[in-house]
Amino acid sequence: MIRVIKPEGMGNIQLEETPTPEFNSRQVLVRVAKTLIGRGSELFRRYIMEEAVSPSIMGYSLTGTIEQIGSEVIEYQVGQRVMVVAPHAQYAIGDVDSPVKGSIVPLMENVSFEEGTFLLLAKEASLG
Repeated sequence: MIRVIKPEGMGNIQLEETPTPEFNSRQVLVRVAKTLIGRGSELFRRYIMEEAVSPSIMGYSLTGTIEQIGSEVIEYQVGQRVMVVAPHAQYAIGDVDSPVKGSIVPLMENVSFEEGTFLLLAKEASLG
């Protein structure tokens, strides 16, 4: 799979090939359709740093379709459209039991993949 990385060097953003992530019995594997690049935390913070940044913190809100589910997952199904809090990559892991509220959220039929990437931001704004 392909994911976004930020090696050393100001503005040095690259794509790298890496194995598709493995998931456990309470997680789902999502094939990503759209991912949101944060203007503040990414464009004006992480991307312009001289230092390398861990791929685990590159990105935070993406949408896609569940391709596989863990053996204990009953809340979601293969083929379901979802928003996931995860790094920019071709595939993402949705953790059903994550302590991060909203780490995986089903998309309603009338919400596009593009619109769904903003669910996390809309949710945080409504709580503030």
